[in-house]
Amino acid sequence: TGYSACTAGEKTDCIRNDLPVTDPVLASEVANNYLQARVERTGAAFRPPPRAVSTSLDKFSSASFRVTTTFDRVDDGLGREQISEGVLVLVPKQ
Repeated sequence: TGYSACTAGEKTDCIRNDLPVTDPVLASEVANNYLQARVERTGAAFRPPPRAVSTSLDKFSSASFRVTTTFDRVDDGLGREQISEGVLVLVPKQ
């Protein structure tokens, strides 16, 4: 919990600042410091998936993350927006 990876140039406290961005358009926005992203681990290391996922509890564990992206081009008249979403990843049990 609390482990975070961010794009290069992210100003907040991150454990890693090398979150990869492979799309060339987005990578250019990150390089110009117009776009930042942060992925943070939330919750226990691995836990049973929520019942709403409708999957077999004995076959999967889950890992949860918070992904926050910020686009900021106010100086260019293009505005600023921040979006934060939760992501649940199902992890097959061995």
